[in-house]
Amino acid sequence: MPMMTGEQYRKSLLDGRRCYIDGELVKDPGEHPLLRTAVDSVARTYDRFGRRHARATHGHARFVRPRAGQGTGAPSRRHHGLS
Repeated sequence: MPMMTGEQYRKSLLDGRRCYIDGELVKDPGEHPLLRTAVDSVARTYDRFGRRHARATHGHARFVRPRAGQGTGAPSRRHHGLS
């Protein structure tokens, strides 16, 4: 499944969840004065990285599993010197 677009993100917020601010039910977070800026920012992020992801993968998500003996580049979670 491709990455969500900004518009899809906005629509996903209208799935029936209930959000209250100061006791007021927020029907559309994207239109509420206290949430609009945050929703716009997240939607732009989806659009920006979605386009970059689509160009990099030609529309197909990719995951390359490291070969045996090759690290992932992530720091080890093992604690050295502890029994």
